[in-house]
Amino acid sequence: MIGAEAHDSKPAFIGRLPTVIGLVFGVLILTLLIVSCGKDQPKTIDDKYQGWSKYTYGHFIFYLSPSTPYAGNKPDLARGYERFLTEICAMLEMPVPDGEISLYVYANQQEVQRITGRAVPFSTDSAIHWAGDRRYGYQLTKFLLDRKGIKPGQFHVVYEGLANLLDFSSKDYHDLTAALVVSGSFVDLSDLASNAVFDTLPPDIQQCESASLVGYLLYSYDLDRVTRLSSSLGSWEESLEAVLGTKPAELEKNWLDFAREKRGGPETPPPPDTSKY
Repeated sequence: MIGAEAHDSKPAFIGRLPTVIGLVFGVLILTLLIVSCGKDQPKTIDDKYQGWSKYTYGHFIFYLSPSTPYAGNKPDLARGYERFLTEICAMLEMPVPDGEISLYVYANQQEVQRITGRAVPFSTDSAIHWAGDRRYGYQLTKFLLDRKGIKPGQFHVVYEGLANLLDFSSKDYHDLTAALVVSGSFVDLSDLASNAVFDTLPPDIQQCESASLVGYLLYSYDLDRVTRLSSSLGSWEESLEAVLGTKPAELEKNWLDFAREKRGGPETPPPPDTSKY
């Protein structure tokens, strides 16, 4: 099931990423329980989405392809997303947005291309388009960053790192980054800071290194400085000096020391297995 119970726990998201937000904001979630029940709605969907189902719950209106496996468990998907919304907003230090968010759930990339002519995930001012190819929180985080007025700047590694860190994948990105160093597959921070390099890296390296980096930055600095760095249009060296007061080599060393320190720490309960959907 997607909608897991939140864990009452000492804040520990920086140390172990698997249940990042659930651990940090477990108590908060208990005070923000869902006040609306999910329900299927009459099919008033655009002609392009004929045959799709419509389901409302909390802040979301879900539109589901009949071919997506999530169509068979709409209540669970909806409860999960409502929880993700609350926890990501808390992490981003912003209120839950007013109004409803439309979430289109496609069966696969081919269906997305046929209907929209685009690749998922992507979002607009009021809607998120998703096909299960990225974890639940990835595009939702980008949607909320946009609502908060935070746009991607010169360094995709930081902006993507925020979305990957809050993706609810259950992956320990510090551990994975430390493993890349051991295997010799680690991509240096100077290369990560170049969009020409970062954008062409394998997705798994993009995800784990960017998420681990941002996890370290949030631990060592604060959200405001991380988002300022994410939106910066200056050079990497100038931006680090101006925003963080550090140099690239020092930042990389401290980050990797942090990742190694956190590697192999006590495990936290993983989120429920959703592979059956």
